[in-house]
Amino acid sequence: MSECVVERVRRLLLECLSAVSLPEDADADALCLAEISRGMRVHNWNEKADAFRMAAVCAAAASRSADVEAGAIPAAARYPLSLWAFNKSAALSRPSPREAELHYLAYFWLTGEDAEVATQTAPTYPHGLKYYFSLATVDPGVPYVAPLRTDTLIDVLRRLALHPQAEVPRELRRMLANLGQVSARTLEELSTAARTRSDFTPAQREAVLGLLEPAGDRRAEMRCLLDEAARIARTSPVQALGLVQRACGLLDGEETPESDELLRELTRGASRVGDIGLAGRALVQVYLAAEQTRPGEEMLAEGALIQRLHEEIRRAGGGAEGAIGQFLAEHPTMHEDLSLDEIPPDCHVTPEAAGREHAQGVAFGPNNEQAAQCFRLAAAIAAAAPGASLDEFKHYVASFYASSARLNFRRGRWEEAERCYLVFFNLLHGDEVLRARIAPIIVPVLKYYLSLSFRARRTVAHVPVDRETSPQQLIERVRATGDPEVCAGLDALLSRLEQANPLVLEELKTPDSRGHVGLADDRPRPAPSP
Repeated sequence: MSECVVERVRRLLLECLSAVSLPEDADADALCLAEISRGMRVHNWNEKADAFRMAAVCAAAASRSADVEAGAIPAAARYPLSLWAFNKSAALSRPSPREAELHYLAYFWLTGEDAEVATQTAPTYPHGLKYYFSLATVDPGVPYVAPLRTDTLIDVLRRLALHPQAEVPRELRRMLANLGQVSARTLEELSTAARTRSDFTPAQREAVLGLLEPAGDRRAEMRCLLDEAARIARTSPVQALGLVQRACGLLDGEETPESDELLRELTRGASRVGDIGLAGRALVQVYLAAEQTRPGEEMLAEGALIQRLHEEIRRAGGGAEGAIGQFLAEHPTMHEDLSLDEIPPDCHVTPEAAGREHAQGVAFGPNNEQAAQCFRLAAAIAAAAPGASLDEFKHYVASFYASSARLNFRRGRWEEAERCYLVFFNLLHGDEVLRARIAPIIVPVLKYYLSLSFRARRTVAHVPVDRETSPQQLIERVRATGDPEVCAGLDALLSRLEQANPLVLEELKTPDSRGHVGLADDRPRPAPSP
C-alpha cells in the first residue's frame, strides 16, 4: 500500500456508501434496523456484508448528513460500516488477501475513530486481529495458519513470527506497519502483552517484539531463530530445521563486514540443534549457505566437521534424523500436509507398525477417507521410527497424496486436488523404485488429473472416461470438445505436469507404447454380474 493507508480506507468506506441507493419512499431508520437484524441472522459472509452495507447507507440517509459529499464518514453509519468491513474481509480472505487486508484495516480504523463503535464491536475485535494476522500466510503460498478460538493475539503472532518460511514474518511485518497507521494503540498493547507473557521463552519474546518493534539487527534475529530451533528440536525436528534454514537466509548472498560473525553465529547455533544427527543436518544447511556467500573459497575451520557429519547422515538408515529428515527438509510443505507430529500416544513407532498402517489403508480402498488417514499415519510413524527406509516412507507419502487428491476431487475442491496430484507426480520424478511400487495407480491418477480440465470449469463440455480410455485418448477427447476454456485448462495442466515430472509428459507424447503410462487402465476388473 504505497499511498497513505488511512486515505485508502476512507475512500473504500465512501465507495461502500455510494454503491447502493435507497428505494423510493423507504423509511431509512426502520430499514436500517431491519438490515442489521438480517445481517445478524444469515450465515454467509457475503450476505451478511450486503445487509450491513445497506444498513450503513440507510443510517447515513437517516442522519441527513452532508458528510459523504464532504468526504467524511457520517457518525451514524460507522457501526454498520464496521460490521460490513469485518464480514467482507472474511469473505475475501482466501481469494483476495490484499482486498481482505484493506477491509480489515477499515474495520480497525472505524473502531479506533469512534469509542462507541469500539464498545459495540469489542467481542469481535480480537478475532478480527487474529484473522488479519493469518492473512500473512495466504500471499506467500504457504499452508494457511488458521487461528484457534482459544489462541490469544500474542500466541498467533508468536506462531507466525517463528514460521520456518521467511516470507511469512516479512509479510506480517508489512501488515503490522499498516495496522500501526490506523491503530497505533493496538501495536502498543501487543508489545506490552509480549513483554509480560511469563510463559514465553526469550527467543519467542524477541521474535514477537522484533515484528512489532523492528530494529534491523540480523544477528539478534538469527540468534533468536537458532535458540527456538534448539528448544523444539526434540519434539519437532522438521520445524527446527526450517528455522535453521530461515536463519541461513539472513546471510544473504553478498560479502559484508559482519558476514564472518554471522557465519560463526550460525555454526555455533546449528551445532546445538538436537543430537548429532539433527545437528549435522543443520550444519549442512549452514555449509550450503556459506558456499553461496563465498563460492570457490576455503570454508572456515568448522567446514571439516560439517562435511564429516554430512557423510554420517548419508550413511544413516532413516528416521527423522536420517535420510527421511533430509528429504523432508527439501520438501517443507509435506510436514504440514502429513501432520508428522500427530502420532497417537499408544502407537508403536517402528517400521513394522508403519507398514501395517499402510496395508490397512490399501484395504480400505482409494475413495475412503480412512485410507488417507492410514497413509498419513504410516508416513508419520516412518518419519519418527529409527531404521525406517526412505523408499518405504516415499511409498507411504505417495499413497497419501494420491488418496487425498481423489477425495478432494470427489468433493469439488479442484485447486487442492490439483496440488496433491502434482506432488504425487513430483515424487515419481527420477525414482524408479517408487514408480515400480505404485505402477498400478499411475494411470488412474493421471486420468483424474487430466479430467480437472473440464471438471473444474463450469462449462457444457463433457468427456466420457472409462477404464479403457488411455491418457492420450482422454487428451484427444478434451481437445475435440472445442471448448476454449477447457482446452486452455488442459494446456495449463500439462504445463504444470511438465514442471513436476517431465518424463510423464514425454511418455504422453508416445502413443500407447508398451511400458509407458499411455497404456489403457489395465487394473483387474470385477467379474460381470450374472
